[in-house]
Amino acid sequence: MCVSTYPSSLNLIRRGARLAGYMHAPLYALFVDDPDRFLTKAESLHIETCEKLCQDLGGQFIRASHANKAQAIADVAKDYRTTQIVIGESRRSRWKALLKGSLTQQLLKSLENIDVHIIATEKPQ
Repeated sequence: MCVSTYPSSLNLIRRGARLAGYMHAPLYALFVDDPDRFLTKAESLHIETCEKLCQDLGGQFIRASHANKAQAIADVAKDYRTTQIVIGESRRSRWKALLKGSLTQQLLKSLENIDVHIIATEKPQ
């Protein structure tokens, strides 16, 4: 599954772990760091929490650094022979997604023979 600095990543890890369990498959969590952006202390702590949760659930946490998140995800999926990818729904506005494309759209163009599960996230009130 692909995690980010958003709080919903913890739920995403739990959902991905359940899916991996149902499939009797290994669990991998991936965080793609943008080399042109520094994480805040809070974001770094959140990613460490995600890593610990993934390991507690028997998974392997992978960190990659790439300016193109979709390409990094596709590369890691190929390297690890992934057949299922779990991501959270895009937080981009509909306009930004239409103009620049969403991560999901970019990812689907980059992948072959890999199922992508998009998990709904709670919207802030």
